Order: sequence, then structure tokens, then C-alpha cells
Amino acid sequence: MLNGLTAEAFEQDLDEPGERIRDNTFVVELGQTNVGYFSLCFVERITHISVYCYGTVDVDWRRRGIGTAMFKFIFTRLEAIARQEAKHIHFIHRALTSISGETALGANFGMQEQNSLGILCLNDLNHIQVSSPPSGFKFRPPTLEDAPIWAEIYNNAFGGNKTVESVIHEFRGTGFSQNLYMLCENKTGTAVGLLYATLRGIHARIPTIE
Repeated sequence: MLNGLTAEAFEQDLDEPGERIRDNTFVVELGQTNVGYFSLCFVERITHISVYCYGTVDVDWRRRGIGTAMFKFIFTRLEAIARQEAKHIHFIHRALTSISGETALGANFGMQEQNSLGILCLNDLNHIQVSSPPSGFKFRPPTLEDAPIWAEIYNNAFGGNKTVESVIHEFRGTGFSQNLYMLCENKTGTAVGLLYATLRGIHARIPTIE
């Protein structure tokens, strides 16, 4: 269900600094079969808590009401936590249009579309023409010392709340590679952009480029 993600990498994701994930991650069982999972990522804001939901139902078990049951469980849990901690919760779910019915399921629970992300796919790399970087710019892998500037560029670009501790945690993880993470510097040596990619088997992704 996680496209080649290793158990070690998944374990690391559950302990992201500053985010409550491990105690809010659940496996969905039907009899003796695991048919889905979801993680709720709690991020403290000044006036509320943002909760990001990541999860899926196994492709062989979709369209059977499991997603609906998952959301009912999630909202019951969030209502209890909101009362216990006396804070408003903003729930954010990533719905993939490539999964039939996922967007409609969110709409059935009163969710409203906030942002839309287009994903571009390239199936054949053999005929790509790669040009040199523009004059005066260079790319290099980041180090732990680059964590503050990495967080700053990311937050400025995406309005995020990524911390230096979170970046260091990521750089020390199993998914970090000097071939997949890059900082772009101008001719004065100032970092002006970043990108990172993931590679699982023959499938590669570029989740972030700025």
C-alpha cells in the first residue's frame, strides 16, 4: 500500500519532531486481513491544531465502505481530543483524484477543496535532454549545517512550519541521499532553491522543488 516504502523509513516518519503521529497511526483490519491504514499528523499552531491525514485502503478492498468507516473513526477521535485539549482542530485530508471516489467521499463529510495539486508523470527517461545549470548557479547536496536555510526556503515557498529539528531528522533518515537532495546556490554562494526526490525500486518522485 505504500509503494515500496521500507518499514525502517515508515518508523522514522512516525517520530517526526514536533508532530504527534505515532500514537495517532492505525491499521484497519477486516478479520485477519490488513485492508488499510491512516496516520494523523498533529501540528501545533498559535490558535489551533492542524491535523494532516495520510492513509489509504488497499486497492482490492476499495468501494466497500471502509473509507467511510475510517473517517467516522477519525472524526470521533478528533472531537474527543478537541474537547480534552480545549483547542480547535483544522482537519486536512489529501485526496487523490486517481483513486475513484476519494474526492467524493471527502465531500460527503462536508470537506471543501482547499488546494489542487497536479502530478506530472514521465514514463521514459531515455530520451530526456539534460542541459547544464544556468551560468552562475550550482547544485550540491545539503549537509546538517544547511538545515536552517533548508527550513527557511521550504517555509517561505509553501507557507509551512518546518523546523530545523525536523530537517535534521529527515537528513539523518534512511530516505536521505546525496543523489536525491540538492540545494541550488547562486554565484555568491547563497542558497536560493532546493529539491528532493524519492526512489523506490524503479519508481522515482520529486515531491518538492522550489
